[in-house]
Formats: sequence, structure tokens, C-alpha cells
Amino acid sequence: DDQEKPGMYAALTLMESTLREGLSKFSSTGLAVYAISEASMGSFENAYRYGRLAATLASKSTCIGSQSATMSLLAVCATHWKIPVRDLVEPFSRAFSMCFSIGNLWYGTMSSSNNLMASL
Repeated sequence: DDQEKPGMYAALTLMESTLREGLSKFSSTGLAVYAISEASMGSFENAYRYGRLAATLASKSTCIGSQSATMSLLAVCATHWKIPVRDLVEPFSRAFSMCFSIGNLWYGTMSSSNNLMASL
């Protein structure tokens, strides 16, 4: 049921848009959400590959809003698949700084709270 999986629906819609129309400023965020969706289905290797692709696209993006959302989502939900949580203090800090620099309180707070947990 599509209503039970809004994150997956949003990710697939962004992925379809990227495939049909080409890359946009939201492509990296769509790939990050898709990576998280892959992980939720147990496909961790695919999830990691899509997460890396999302990070690469975000690093080349000029849209700080999409870049901050992508990096925050990856830091919170994806990076720990291959990197121990204790080694995530720097990615969480980067995501936090990026988010708060543009006033993105939702993703900034998410990154900040996970930074605190990783620091403990």
C-alpha cells in the first residue's frame, strides 16, 4: 500500500523524475531517501552505493538546501552502514553546520542530536 510507505513513494517519484528529466537540484536528496529505503528492505550494499552516489551529487551541487538535506539524511540514516558510529562525529558536524547556515532547523537539529550521540 503506497500510503504506508510515503518515504519510498517520494524517493521513487524523485528517482523517476531524475531518470526522465535529468539531474536536478533535488536528485541527491531523492537518491539519499532511496538509499534509506533500500536499507529498510535489507539491501544494504545497494543502499550504500546509492548513498555514495547521493553524496557525490550533493558535493557538486550549488543548491545548499538540497545539499544540506542530503548530507544530513546520509549522516543520520546511511553512513553508519559502513562507518562505525564513533567515526561519524565529523560528518554529523558538517551536516549540522551546513543546515544551520541556511536556517534548515529540521535537518540541523537531527544532525546535531546524532552528533551528540556519536560523541558519547
